[in-house]
Amino acid sequence: MAEKIPWSTPIPCDIGPGWTRMTKPRANGPPGSRVADHTWIGPDGKKYRSEKQARAAAANPAAASAVPAAGGKPKKAAAKKPPTTLKPEGNAILLCDGFGCTSAFHQRCLPTPLEEVPDGDWLCPKCAPEAPTADLVMPSP
Repeated sequence: MAEKIPWSTPIPCDIGPGWTRMTKPRANGPPGSRVADHTWIGPDGKKYRSEKQARAAAANPAAASAVPAAGGKPKKAAAKKPPTTLKPEGNAILLCDGFGCTSAFHQRCLPTPLEEVPDGDWLCPKCAPEAPTADLVMPSP
């Protein structure tokens, strides 16, 4: 296990009154390297992993996203996905059998959704108008 490197003593920084910065060298940096990690601490004790976050917090404390005291990454708000009524089963991806076509569609994402995977060859909406139908096939004389 790698040796845990301690943070420096907090030193005042130019972000604003009561703001401090702590530094520690990176454990995986080359010997003699000046590569370091920094943490900014606000007057309220919240820690920030970047100077940009710290300056944003100093400018607008309500909009800042603080890093947990344990030093973890800031939590991002979960992206909200639109509600869906489609279930993954019964929504297979169909590959077009049209000559030279590489289109693929979920069976329920088609202009006219399909409840089942069709038997035999299937043509996508782009290729289907070009495909002959029973009405268009002329009988041989």
